[in-house]
Amino acid sequence: MEHRIQNSEKILILFINTFLAFNTYCQEIDCAKYYSKNSFSVPENLVDAIDEQVQPVNGYDWLINHLKVNHETSKKLFVRFVVDRKGDTHCLRVSKSEDSLLNEKSLQLIRTIEFIPAKQKGQPVVSTMILPVLFGPDGHN
Repeated sequence: MEHRIQNSEKILILFINTFLAFNTYCQEIDCAKYYSKNSFSVPENLVDAIDEQVQPVNGYDWLINHLKVNHETSKKLFVRFVVDRKGDTHCLRVSKSEDSLLNEKSLQLIRTIEFIPAKQKGQPVVSTMILPVLFGPDGHN
């Protein structure tokens, strides 16, 4: 059965790629550099362009479906995190949510995703990402 990408999924992919392109950095991971007083800051050594964006190992179709959670509450949370040179996630933080249960579910969900790190001149680099997690009946928000 062929999966056709819907407009909302295309928007999600565009959203992800936009943040990937804007939020890629060449530096070692130090969570304190990214966060201060519950905010997410942009390090000074922002990389303007990279050769390859961070990608989920299982592809974007899988990622889109993986980020939809069946829940009685309809809510969209954004998780900010760092992907290291090995593709591991660090410094996870939910943006602007006071629901500790959904926050923890979002963080657990992001931790299950395997990534291929971004590359600059053929070498893996540390990068940041922001991904939406959609809660709602049947996994739709």
